[in-house]
Amino acid sequence: MHKLFAYEISRMKFRGFWLPLAIMLFSSYIFVMPHVIEFVVSWLNSKFSFTNALLISLTLIQIISFGAFCLVLQVITMIKIPFFEQYHLVKQPPENFWKKAANVLGLNYLILGPLLEFTYANYDLLSFSIEKYFPSYIEILRQLIFCMIADDFGLYFGHRLLHASGIYIYFHKMHHEYTDLTGYVSGYVHPVEFLINITASGLGPMILGKSMHMITVLNWAFYKTSAATDQHSGYDFPWSPYSFLPFSVSADFHYDHHQLIKGNYAQGFVYFDYLLNTAIEKPSKTKKLS
Repeated sequence: MHKLFAYEISRMKFRGFWLPLAIMLFSSYIFVMPHVIEFVVSWLNSKFSFTNALLISLTLIQIISFGAFCLVLQVITMIKIPFFEQYHLVKQPPENFWKKAANVLGLNYLILGPLLEFTYANYDLLSFSIEKYFPSYIEILRQLIFCMIADDFGLYFGHRLLHASGIYIYFHKMHHEYTDLTGYVSGYVHPVEFLINITASGLGPMILGKSMHMITVLNWAFYKTSAATDQHSGYDFPWSPYSFLPFSVSADFHYDHHQLIKGNYAQGFVYFDYLLNTAIEKPSKTKKLS
């Protein structure tokens, strides 16, 4: 248990005076993004049927949050500004990644994702409120954190399963082709693993059901996709809104998993790794570029 708290203390020191910025960025998912989503969904509903508007919204959210984040990271990596490079974890970013990964990313985000989401909605596995009201900020925050906890539970044990002998080589090995990371790697997974990831991310909304508003579901989808991209970015920014909550998984924590291809299975919070003795004790700062 003391190692768990030692991890959090080290993260607090690392964040330092960047913590207020991290909180402000996280707050945008409470006070800003839901209003943007409401506007977009209202416009789509005026053009398409409800089901089609929902599928388009989910697909756009995943593509925009993933693609825009990756594009920004790509620019930062290319121009190599010293201020950002001090937080760069990787030794050598993957080369020619896009040519190899384009088909996989297209299959996952444009075909499998919408298909699975449609199936869940059609069979009432994913039901939520579509009442004409805007959820309170407290409700958005509470349900966002609940989804993070549920997602962490599903992904920790799902991730460990994918590393089991006899399973790893068929499904998860593909994701580990890259030990040095860039944001695109978050979506470079076998279709079976992609379906597992989406299912785990949908646990929170499935459990909450109609007590969760559609706006909050879409807000969670945007947050989750961005957080996964941040973890695979190869940059451990102290102002990241995805790793400032107590015991959150950082990009550095997940980078060690890709370096050693074992341990550090969590993708939301680190407590399962420390409580179940799968955390990797490895100094992170030695990997950063000088």
